[in-house]
Amino acid sequence: MQNLTAKKIIEFKRLTQTRKQIFVNNLKKPIVKSNSGGDYWISCISAITDACKTNENNQISDKIDFLNARHKSTSYKRTKDMYQRNIDILAGYKEYDFTRLKPKKITDFLSRSTTKHILTIKGLSVKVSPSHVFTYKNDRTDEVGAIWFIAQLNGFKNDELQIFSELLYKYLSANYSKIHFINSNFCTIVDVVAQKEFKHSKMTNIGAESVLDVTISDLKTLLR
Repeated sequence: MQNLTAKKIIEFKRLTQTRKQIFVNNLKKPIVKSNSGGDYWISCISAITDACKTNENNQISDKIDFLNARHKSTSYKRTKDMYQRNIDILAGYKEYDFTRLKPKKITDFLSRSTTKHILTIKGLSVKVSPSHVFTYKNDRTDEVGAIWFIAQLNGFKNDELQIFSELLYKYLSANYSKIHFINSNFCTIVDVVAQKEFKHSKMTNIGAESVLDVTISDLKTLLR
């Protein structure tokens, strides 16, 4: 069976019951290699991720200039639309204060080993790919946090951002909780299309029901 991702879980959640069964049946099939050209949002996500690490917003402007050149050089409408949508997102981050997403003094940005990306949730494999994982000192406590920049046309609803948030927190718990305290205030999802932030601490404060667990349970039922 194919690994799940946050986007696949959300796609499943949005479907009617009939289409959910079709979706689950397709998950059982081998992955077919695609020539689609990769992640539609990679240009804006990569630039925003780099700027967040360095707090240097000029990287955003540089990527906009690069994409504008690419936009002018192609005659394919779909490709032009892709470049323009990435440019539009980046324009909103030219003066963005990335320091608000992180503690003041980060000890280290941790490498993201691909072996750590697969979580097992209710017996199913889920791939989680945060943009940044970082450690820092809070008084004498070693703490860990993470940021996950995400994008999708028209953005995500709050309950969908909660799914990303739950997965990010589980990722930190599975990989770093033995050495570091996980700070929910620095476990942050950023929907770059809507320029909206969702912290895991928000979920804790409102006592939100686990949307992730409910959705995974629904999916597992259809796998039987």
